[in-house]
Amino acid sequence: MYHVGTEAVSLSVLVACISFTVSRAQIFNWLRVGLTRVWAPLGQGVGCFYCLSLWVAALAALFCASLSWPVAWLTIAWLAIVQQAIVAVLLRGIGGNK
Repeated sequence: MYHVGTEAVSLSVLVACISFTVSRAQIFNWLRVGLTRVWAPLGQGVGCFYCLSLWVAALAALFCASLSWPVAWLTIAWLAIVQQAIVAVLLRGIGGNK
């Protein structure tokens, strides 16, 4: 049985992975620095997981056939941000208070 939420959850995992990688990984530092030189708010937005996840979710929502675009966009973005928060709490618990 297919559930409407399955598509949104799957896309949110993808959004969370892409947003975290682009906003934090050293390999994308050239992109963040370059965009900051062009327009500082754009570079800062790409360096922020929360900001970037909203825009990546907007693109991912185009592939969500089971929900209308605005609902899919906000749902996917919210789920991606919640997943990142859960991972941060789990990592903090594993690594101690750093």
